[in-house]
Amino acid sequence: MRIAYCWRCKKDVPMLEEREFRKIWAMLAVADQASLNIPHGQDPAVDKLLEPILDAYADLTGVRISDLAGIMHHRLSLFGPPCKGCGKLLRTAKAAKCFMCGKAK
Repeated sequence: MRIAYCWRCKKDVPMLEEREFRKIWAMLAVADQASLNIPHGQDPAVDKLLEPILDAYADLTGVRISDLAGIMHHRLSLFGPPCKGCGKLLRTAKAAKCFMCGKAK
């Protein structure tokens, strides 16, 4: 886990390294399979399946979030290297410039 700036959230957040993300991904796959047995429209049951995933993220990062979207996009491998100008991660590995400070890659 590493703290880095997220351009979507517009703040520094814990970013998962790949081995940490794989642990969360495996838990999500199990929850997804279990959710197939829940009748459509019963959201509290699905929320109960997701709770261990949110708990695992909190254990790894020390930050409690309420939805999976944050976990899915706070993954270091989705971002590029740090900008040589401002130090924030580039939006993608293929980014030609930093959208925070404008410095070319």
